[in-house]
Amino acid sequence: MQPLILITCSANEEDFCLRRKYCERIVAAGGIPLIAPAADAGLTKFVSTADALLLSGGGDADAGLYGETKNAFCGVLDLARDAFELELIQLFWQNHKAILGICRGMQMINIAFGGTLYRDIIETGSCITHMQEKAKHETAHKVFLYGKLRKKAGEAIEVNSFHHQAVKDLGNGLICAAESEDGLCEAFYGKKGFLLGVQWHPEYLYDSLSEAVFKSFILAAKAK
Repeated sequence: MQPLILITCSANEEDFCLRRKYCERIVAAGGIPLIAPAADAGLTKFVSTADALLLSGGGDADAGLYGETKNAFCGVLDLARDAFELELIQLFWQNHKAILGICRGMQMINIAFGGTLYRDIIETGSCITHMQEKAKHETAHKVFLYGKLRKKAGEAIEVNSFHHQAVKDLGNGLICAAESEDGLCEAFYGKKGFLLGVQWHPEYLYDSLSEAVFKSFILAAKAK
């Protein structure tokens, strides 16, 4: 059976928005994508129907969720999406279902587990380009891999990068699995089950680690 993967999306006044690559990579890895816009109703139905959760990229999370105040660096907020995703994370986790977070999705997982974010990477003094102007399939900087990710792809890989916020303090039970050269956490996993967050966009890359991320996610969804 092909597992059903719930994918969250962005929204504006007129449309729900999700880049096609998320769905294409889920299909290529053997899953069936189900796009889920923020909604007050139907959360438990989503959890009972879907086998796993993919939290996609998007805009900034509300700084108040991690004990900060919005400043000039923070972008336009989507409070409905924030609330929707936080509840989905808790429900899927409680039901022992696989969760993958990409870019904003990684940050939302961290918040859900009690972690914090840098409202803008300028707060860290980093000199690495984390918001590249190159095409999405091109890489911007190196990340050093640890633990489970190092076993899959070696000591380091080159990744793309499209974020101005980043994980500051890791949430409870999360283990750093990758760091950029400036010391920022670029990936983490949970101590149990399949819980993985990556700050870059593996859906646009076809290296061994990107392939492994989607394949292992689908395998975990099948094994729910």
